[in-house]
Amino acid sequence: MKKLILAGASAALLTTGCQTFQPLPETARLVTLVEAPPKYDVFAQRRESDATAARSLGGYRGSRQLALLANDEGYTILADSEVLQNKLGEFYAPLLPDALVNLPDTTLPETTFFIAEQNGLNAHALNTGDIVIESGVVSSIDTFDEVNFVLAHEGAHILLDHFRTDELKKIADTATTLAYFGALYADNQKNAASYGAGGGPSAQLSYATVAVVGFSVITNLLAERREKQQEIEADQLGLEMLVGAENYNSHLGASKLIERLVNFGYEDVENEKIKVEKVEAELERVCGPKQSFGATLLGDILAGAASLPATVDTRPTACQFRDKGLLQIDRELKAKEKNLERRKERLTLMRDYQNLRYGDVTVYPPTTEIKTANGRNSFAALFDPDGPVIRLEEVRDVRSRLDKGDCLGAQILAKQYLRGEDDTFASLREAFFDADVACGEDDPGRHAKIAHFGGGASSEFLQKAYIDYNTKQDYESALEMLDALGQVKGDMKGIYAEKIRLLFELGREDEARAVHASCTGDAEINRQTKRLCDERLRQAEARKNAVENDSEKEGVVDDSENISFILDTLSYDVIRAAMLRDDIRTLLPTDVSYVLYVPTDEALRVATGGDPRRLLEPQHSVLLKDIVRSHIIRDPQPTVTLSGVSQTPNAATNISRFDTLRSARATNSSKILNSFESHVKSRGGMVFGLQFTGEDGEAYLTDTVRLLAN
Repeated sequence: MKKLILAGASAALLTTGCQTFQPLPETARLVTLVEAPPKYDVFAQRRESDATAARSLGGYRGSRQLALLANDEGYTILADSEVLQNKLGEFYAPLLPDALVNLPDTTLPETTFFIAEQNGLNAHALNTGDIVIESGVVSSIDTFDEVNFVLAHEGAHILLDHFRTDELKKIADTATTLAYFGALYADNQKNAASYGAGGGPSAQLSYATVAVVGFSVITNLLAERREKQQEIEADQLGLEMLVGAENYNSHLGASKLIERLVNFGYEDVENEKIKVEKVEAELERVCGPKQSFGATLLGDILAGAASLPATVDTRPTACQFRDKGLLQIDRELKAKEKNLERRKERLTLMRDYQNLRYGDVTVYPPTTEIKTANGRNSFAALFDPDGPVIRLEEVRDVRSRLDKGDCLGAQILAKQYLRGEDDTFASLREAFFDADVACGEDDPGRHAKIAHFGGGASSEFLQKAYIDYNTKQDYESALEMLDALGQVKGDMKGIYAEKIRLLFELGREDEARAVHASCTGDAEINRQTKRLCDERLRQAEARKNAVENDSEKEGVVDDSENISFILDTLSYDVIRAAMLRDDIRTLLPTDVSYVLYVPTDEALRVATGGDPRRLLEPQHSVLLKDIVRSHIIRDPQPTVTLSGVSQTPNAATNISRFDTLRSARATNSSKILNSFESHVKSRGGMVFGLQFTGEDGEAYLTDTVRLLAN
């Protein structure tokens, strides 16, 4: 009950905040603040409380990261950005009002700045008195006045201590939740008692439950209005702080920043509308013309009045959601439109406040542009040109070229952005790697080696380099990448099986057998890994014996791979999507068992010379059917042998998922039992043995595409 009373008090305070909604207050915000400043010692208390919670939970960066999580903000703090953070602090300090700083018994909270990886123009003040700035603020804004207004606006949230109402809202939410479950429990007990007394089941809610639910709805509405009011207050106080600062004090910085936000908002809405139009066009093709939700509802009502049987909508769920206005993409568009309207309102109120406070001022300093020698005119480029913010901007430039299919342009940019040949910045090196792969360069993996030497290569980057080297049969470099991968993952034992194979390929058989002994003799290694080590050793020895005893195998290499590495890069999304279509599934035999060879997306891309997803478009349905039909082997032989690994097709295999067991390259020594495997063999392709399960057939993954003649 005490918490419920506290929740009522919290709601009353929230209500008071909404009743005093004043976009244009008669008294200047700074004057009001100086007359009644908050007690800023609460910030130190919050910080200590967050630090204690962070220590108890573990795994977080610290109290400020916990504060981010507590405020439902998904920020990722950039590492190694101290130079920029300190410079932001230097620009923030002069914005603090002297009238407030010089007040006796007033200690302002110490503010630390953090740069977030998100490339937006937002910022966020924490209840600890710290400020998080999205990287877009310091990389995309080209005037000091706009950057300073962002700092002033977030500083205003801190000076006004807008977090008190947030804390009261959380208390109210907690109390309301407890009260709701208490009332619901009482309802259940009452209904159970009624049922037990022979009164029949009852699902009625008590007045208490309804009141708690209504209270929660009202509290949320009041909190939303209060949040809107706080943004206006921060804008107005931030403007006064900006104008009162010694440097870069043009009032135009405030309105210009909000104008920029409005323009970005227009772009967001227009881009979202284009996405919606594409989705609606596709849904209209599949579902037919959009039905009015009102007409549909009226039809149901009339059918009910006439005692007609209800009409069951058998269309896909997306069609029904579209007609009812429940598509997620519709909600996203409405949210962006609402956000744009709020920004436009902020701009109007900001201009009104400027006229109210400074209408008699005829001359203001112009906004001060940020200029750098290299042409990237941003705060980050000026003060920290080699820092992570600018470097990530450069990576985005390279990847933008790649997204447009311009691998050569991406290579040129990547070379331009490198700080010397030994530059170890991993994100740029990985973008350069992808550009080299797209352009068919011989040694893109060198970028992974350089990045790993600097200690920054991710496991995904090293794995891509490993696969590239392994595919090109550069086993020395592949082994280097495999060892690096084990180091980064902290699991050197997990690479034992692949290491055995690579060492055999390099002729280092004694080392391979020593690794095998370590694998099978370690009690901490699970049985599955030990079996894989045994299998790799058997395969390697079998290949060695086959090469020595079979002269016909000269020049043919069996490149058996660890499927767990391969499948990360060889997807089969196109065929998987195609198999959901009735016209494709009818191609599968129903009278005999069969094997379906599923080509990877990369194989389809090579075969079609473009985006493999185009095969799913209606105009290419004939070609898609021909490809699927060409990959079906009816009534296969009972035993398939690939590179010495024998398996018996299982009529009850599972097509919904796969387990990584084995892979093999078809060779002369393999027992080729059908025309598709002959096709794969002739092209030096791969067949990956997967445990797919289907009702009457078995499926394999292959990197080779065949198209039979009509």
